[in-house]
Amino acid sequence: MFKKILVPVDFSQASKIALQYANELLDEKGQLTLIHVFPSKIRETLTFFSTPEIVRDSEQRVEELRARAQQELEKIGKSYEEKGCNVRLIFNEGDPASSVINESLQGYDLVIVGIPEKKAQVASTALNIIKGVKTSCFVVMEHQAKPKFNKILFTADFSDISKIAFKEIALKLVSRLKCEVTVLNIFELYPLPYVEQGVIWMLGDVDEVKKNLQNRLVAEYPGEGVSYAVVEGADAGVEIVDFAEAGKYNIIVMAHEKKDWLERAFLGSVTTKVIKLSKLPVLIYKRSSKT
Repeated sequence: MFKKILVPVDFSQASKIALQYANELLDEKGQLTLIHVFPSKIRETLTFFSTPEIVRDSEQRVEELRARAQQELEKIGKSYEEKGCNVRLIFNEGDPASSVINESLQGYDLVIVGIPEKKAQVASTALNIIKGVKTSCFVVMEHQAKPKFNKILFTADFSDISKIAFKEIALKLVSRLKCEVTVLNIFELYPLPYVEQGVIWMLGDVDEVKKNLQNRLVAEYPGEGVSYAVVEGADAGVEIVDFAEAGKYNIIVMAHEKKDWLERAFLGSVTTKVIKLSKLPVLIYKRSSKT
C-alpha cells in the first residue's frame, strides 16, 4: 500500500512497535528506511569538563556509544531484511527531530513514529517530528500491542482533504486488509445559529441537523460496507477518542491541514488532541503525501 516508509529508530519499545506496523503497511515491492540520529548534544556537553584527560576519556565513551548504536541499527535492519523487506539504513549525527524531518522530504509516502510513555525528552522529539513532517504520519504508542486492522475509524469534516484521505487511505486499507471502516463526523454544539444545507437551526434542531449530516456522509464518503455515525459534543478531539475506544476500533485515520495562527489560537488542533489522548494508533493524512 505504501511504497516508501520512513521509521525513526531510537531503540525504544515504541520504535520497535512502529517497525511492526511498517512491515504490515509496506507495499510488496516497497522500501523501508530506518533512520537513527545520534544526538549531537552528547558531544556538546564535553566542553564543560575541566581537564583534557576527562575530555579524552569522555570522547572515547561517546565514540563507543555511537558505534554500538550503529551496530544495533544494522542488526534491526537485517532482521527486517530476513522478513522480506527491502531495507535502507540511515545513520547520522545531529538534531534527531530536524534530521528526520529533512529526510522525510525525500519522497516518502509515510513516516511512522513511536512515542515512548515515560521518556519525556524522547516523546517531545517524536511530537516535533509529527508536527514537522510534510507527508502522512502514523503515530503509535509504546503500550500498543501487535498491529491490528480489523476496525478503522475515519474522521470526516467534509473538507476536500478529508475526502481525498478517505479515498487514498481508508478505502485502500479496506481493500488491502479486508477490514471494517466507520466514517465519523463530530457535530460540535455552539450556542449560535448554524447553517446546514441551507437550514438555520438553534440548539433545539440537533436531531434534524444530525440526520442531514448523516445523509451528507453517505453521499460524500461512499464505499461498499462502510458505516456512518454522527456524534454531537463540545470537543471534537475528546469525542473522537471516546467513540474509538467505546467501539473497540484498532486505528484512527484523520486528515490534517495546517491552520493559520488565528484558527490555532481559538480552536487549537483536533489532531494534536487526538494524538495526546488516544490509546490507539493514529494515521494522519497530509495533503502533500502520495500513496
